[in-house]
This record gives sequence, C-alpha cells and structure tokens, in this order.
Amino acid sequence: MNDCTSWQSMENPVMIMRSLFDSTQGKAAYQILRTLVSAGYDAYLVGGCVRNVLLGLPIVDFDITTSARPEIVARLFPHTVETGIRFGTVTVIHEAVHIEVTTFRSERKYLDTRHPSEVQFETSILADLQRRDFTMNAIACSLLGELVDPYGGVKDINERTIRGVGNPMERMREDLLRCVRAFRFMAQLGFAIDASTFEAIASCSDKLEQIARERVGVEWRKMISAAHSIPLQQLADTGWLRVFDLSYRLEHLPKWQVFVNCYKNMTDEAAQLALLARLLNKTEQEFGEWLRSLRYGRETVATGRQILACSMRLQIECTDHERSGDQTFIFLKDMLFAYGLQIAIQGVHIHNQLHPAHRIDETRVRDVCNAMPIHNSKQLQLDGRDLLPLAGGKGGPWIGQMLQELAMGVLHGHLPNQRQQLMDWAKTQIAERKQNGTIQS
Repeated sequence: MNDCTSWQSMENPVMIMRSLFDSTQGKAAYQILRTLVSAGYDAYLVGGCVRNVLLGLPIVDFDITTSARPEIVARLFPHTVETGIRFGTVTVIHEAVHIEVTTFRSERKYLDTRHPSEVQFETSILADLQRRDFTMNAIACSLLGELVDPYGGVKDINERTIRGVGNPMERMREDLLRCVRAFRFMAQLGFAIDASTFEAIASCSDKLEQIARERVGVEWRKMISAAHSIPLQQLADTGWLRVFDLSYRLEHLPKWQVFVNCYKNMTDEAAQLALLARLLNKTEQEFGEWLRSLRYGRETVATGRQILACSMRLQIECTDHERSGDQTFIFLKDMLFAYGLQIAIQGVHIHNQLHPAHRIDETRVRDVCNAMPIHNSKQLQLDGRDLLPLAGGKGGPWIGQMLQELAMGVLHGHLPNQRQQLMDWAKTQIAERKQNGTIQS
C-alpha cells in the first residue's frame, strides 16, 4: 500500500485546489468537510470527483465519506435527507447544493450480485476504500489536499489503466455492474483494462442476465455519448457485448466506425440511435424492441422508429430510384406530410451520412415545407364531423381514408383548401362509393 500523497508534490497544486473548491458545488463540499472535521471526525472527498480532478476533467458530483455515523451527520447539519440510511448515506443540503455524505463502511457478502447483504460502519478510511470498484475510484482527498491512495490509483491514472481494487475477481463478482462500468470508463477516458481485471470480467459474462436492465441502459447511454470509441472488440472478446443485446461480426466493424464518426455530428439522441439501427440493418420493429430492452422512454422509442422509417424511405426514393426534379418535389412533400419537418430533417441527416453521393439539400427540404399549403389533415377546412352527415350518419374507416385523400388533393394542388369545394368533392365521392358498395347506405 502507498502512503498518503500530498498535492503539494504535484504540479500546479493551487490550480487543482481551485478546480475542487471554487465552483458552487465545491464551496458547499468544502463547508461540509470543514464542519465534519471541526466536530472531530475524519472526512474526505472520494471517488469520481477526485479522479476527475487528477485527470483535469469536469466534476459532475461531489461525494464525501466520513467516520461520523449517519445520525451524527444529520445532527451536524440543519438540512439533510436520509437517502440511503441503511448504507450510511445522508444527503446534506448546503445553500441549495445537495452533497451525499456516507459513513466509512465495509461490506459483507453480495447475495444478488449488486447489493451487499450487510454493511458495517467503520472508523478508518482504508477500510472504506477497500470496498470500492477500481483503483482510480479508490482515492480520497482530505480538506488539506492530502491524497489517501492505498491501491496505487494515481499511478494507474497516470498509466491510463482500469484495475480492480485488491482481488479483481472478487470485486467483479460482488457487483456485476462493475464489469459494464469498466467498459464505460474505457469509452469515457480512453483507458485500458489491466490483464487480471479483464480476465475477471470475462469470467463473469455467463451471469450478465442478472444485471437490472435499467442499470444496463444507463451505462449504455453514458458509453455511446463518451469521448472515445465504444470498446467493441473488448466487449466481444469478453462476451459482454450481449448485455446490450448486440452481436459483433467483423463485417460490422466498418459500420461501427461510421457510427462513431457520425455520432459526434448529431445532437438528437433518437436520430443517433436510428443511425446505429440503419448501420446494423435493424428493422423498425427490431429497433423498437432493442430500445425498450435498454429502457429508453416511450417518446425516444416512438421518435427513433419514425426517424428510422423516414431514413429508409429516403434511401428507397432517392438512392434506389432515379427521380426527376418534379418527382423529388412531390416525394419531399409526401415525406414532410407523413413525418413532419423535425423528423424529416433528422432522416435527411442520416441519409446524407450514409449516402453522400445522393445528398439531399436540407435547405430545399425546408423550402418545400414552407411552400406546402397544409402539413397535416388537421389543417383541412373540414373534418370527419362534416363528412358524417353526407353518408347518412354512417361512420367507419372510410372517414379517415377520405380525409387522407382530401389532404393529398390539397397538398399536391388538385383541390383548394376551402370548405365548400372540399365538401362538394366529398359529396361526389360518397355518392359514387355508395353505388359501388364501398360505403353502406
């Protein structure tokens, strides 16, 4: 084990201190640490916030660990919430900033590969760090800037290595989500997994179905939005790619590279996922099922499916068929009517990424949209209630079909969007359809 390392031995210690405590969150964390230490307890920043400072990355959350028991923490601060009292966690609210404060603890056997069967409060920071997942996350920082680094986390950060704390096999089997987190850290930080930890992760792949799908979905979303490439080969080599309901074949590798290159240029999450679905040749139904398996919300699933369908339609109409300018104009109006401008634009983005030789000008799409007399059936100057009396009050699917025909007539300039003329056309059509039995009298 290493001794405590002071930030004073590192370059620019003042800059590092400022990056910790100068933000609104950092100031709140400083005050909480000071209160705990002044009351006679040990207290440290720990985990991701310390790691990110050492890496020069933004701090997302500040976490504090302390020798003070949860009930003492609650007494020391006027505003607290018992967020995980069983595990020793109390959220302290300081000037509207929420900071989790957790008592030093050790953990007994994990019965469900996620949660310990029992936790025991400890008085030593070393006992607390022993239970953590990776060495880079098992570094604590005192109020004075001293680093407690018993497992060589600083060294591993410098060597860009992800290493399990202590016995990697035990750490991974305790909590299977740690295996997924290792790959996520690869994508976020560009680190490599050390050999013993990699072997431990591979040995756990037969139990991946035991991880809650909600947690898998969270890790997946963090991974695909990460700064570095998704570690496909490593996921495949360990058998863990299946946790995301994906398969890996060599012929897919160039497509994944296209996805990685294009992903950064797209800001809409549903469109990013639709692009990946196109590259992996997923049908609309398969795509929806895949998103639901990763616990994406209904809106993302519905929007993603629409974008996928739109981009596939664009390929058929603009890549597989040669079209004149007038034909393309008609198609673009139909597409905009079917999907709306926002979905259509995302579909065009995907199409242009995949088929640069058949690019569609986004400006032209917007111009066509602006020139359209209507954008959906609701903008017609009549509705189904107007049509119903024309058929003697007989409802049925014919109403929706006729509204669609009226909308297409207006959209393509065959009918004006004026109520009386639309009614006259509808009367004629209804009379004809009554005669041929399409509409029952």
